[in-house]
Amino acid sequence: MELHALGIIAIAGLIAGLINGVVGGASLMTYPVLIATGLSPVNAVVTNIIGMGGGNLFAVLPALRTRRPLLRAWLGSAGITAIGALMGAVLLLVSPERFFAAIVPVLVAFATITMLVPRPVLQPHGPGHPHTNLRLWSSGVYSGYFGSGMGVISIAVLSRDGRLDMREVAVVKNLVIAAANTVASVFFLWTGHADLPRAIVLFASSALGGYLSGSAIDRSNPDLLRWLVVAIGLGSTTYLTLRVLH
Repeated sequence: MELHALGIIAIAGLIAGLINGVVGGASLMTYPVLIATGLSPVNAVVTNIIGMGGGNLFAVLPALRTRRPLLRAWLGSAGITAIGALMGAVLLLVSPERFFAAIVPVLVAFATITMLVPRPVLQPHGPGHPHTNLRLWSSGVYSGYFGSGMGVISIAVLSRDGRLDMREVAVVKNLVIAAANTVASVFFLWTGHADLPRAIVLFASSALGGYLSGSAIDRSNPDLLRWLVVAIGLGSTTYLTLRVLH
């Protein structure tokens, strides 16, 4: 693999980590980058899940100093999300490659559309509530199967808790995605389906971006980042659809 390809992946990972730490959805931009560097759709998803896991994992670290009680309250729900992610990861590897390649543009489009959905009416569903945990488990299955857009989906789920403001939602979102990505990543590494050079570069760069954004959550502009991800998602959907048609 040429060094310039790893350089492009590193830049994409840094930017995606910065965005993911606040609003999520930026793995929509790293997935087509991995495809463009020569990976198959399934290997690109696996590498993307492992690599982008660094962003959310390191975005949690600053919150350990300032929001430890909040993180502790949501640990159980994070574990339920991780169980779903493991199930999704298994489903990915047993799915036919041609089937998965054909539905990828649909998955990317779905993840992009979720960015446009307004924040739902707040409901008093806290950590441990069956409805919240069921939705997080479902989002975990999606995370292990495809990954891109998981941040947006988890924000939609967590926004239903009337006791969380949007900055707290961002913190808990990083926790549940970190748990899901860690479990799925360990499984994928065990099965040997990841491209390690790409995954390592992506993990390191997204981790740096995630840590920086996790430290700046209180000063961020989520709406601006959300629209940036929408634009990236629409472009990615078009690119991947053209690949399938050709």
